[in-house]
Amino acid sequence: MRKHRLITGISIASALLLAAALPASARTTEVTTTQTITGARGEFQLVFKHIWVYDTACDDDSVYVQWKTVGGAVQTIPNKLGCGEFTVGAVPMGKGTTVLWQTCVDKSWPTKDLCYGWDKQVVLG
Repeated sequence: MRKHRLITGISIASALLLAAALPASARTTEVTTTQTITGARGEFQLVFKHIWVYDTACDDDSVYVQWKTVGGAVQTIPNKLGCGEFTVGAVPMGKGTTVLWQTCVDKSWPTKDLCYGWDKQVVLG
């Protein structure tokens, strides 16, 4: 577990250094849309085409984001890392593609998963 946290810390530091190295015009053109539900937060970066999945509750439930194109198969970006942790997944779609996405908390059976509901976004980058 400690090794994972170190790798995550290095990844965060690398991402911050990369963001600082981008020209100001690139940093300010990102558009992010957010979904927040009890226990989870999802962020969809429409230009860089990444979805961030945050676990915001200190419970036994993992969280995930699902996304799909219109008529396409559902893709899942899971986060089973626990309280306060996040994962990132790429959405490899071209500019102008319509993407449906939702943030969910994986509830233990027999309870139904708690989901934000499907939002429609258009990829900008």
